[in-house]
Amino acid sequence: MTSMQVKVLIFLFLVAALSGCATDRLNQDGLKLISEGQYEDGVAKLEQATKSDPSNLHYRTVLLNKRDEVINRLLVSADQERAAGRFEEAEKIYRRVLIIEPGNARAQAGGAELAKDRRHQVLIDEARELFDKSDTQRKCYKYSEELDGIANSEVIVFRQHKSTSL
Repeated sequence: MTSMQVKVLIFLFLVAALSGCATDRLNQDGLKLISEGQYEDGVAKLEQATKSDPSNLHYRTVLLNKRDEVINRLLVSADQERAAGRFEEAEKIYRRVLIIEPGNARAQAGGAELAKDRRHQVLIDEARELFDKSDTQRKCYKYSEELDGIANSEVIVFRQHKSTSL
């Protein structure tokens, strides 16, 4: 081997070693961001690491596991916010899931249910307002059919009040 060939081999080895270090840094940065709650940026870094070294099964496994973990954590949080009636916060979290995994069926379904919850809340608020006014017996029938099928503690109270006021 000539001296020039040796220099080329050393250069290629150094480039490969530095490339591996950069990819490992992406992976470590992604894990750190995820641990800090910056899920979208963390998953993006893990994706970059996987794309930089597609043959590395460790990076791919870390990406898949962490992405699933993050998505599940966010979906649980969004569902809890929705159940507590904090619709705007729930919507933000569902959107975060869709940034990480566009087309996530559970986030899309949660967003659709959230829209229904908002419509139902308007009906519940209007019904409550009517009860605060006079002539509730006649007016409450307006909402009786619309509130059918809404599983909500406020609707149950509405129905109980309606039956006792008749």
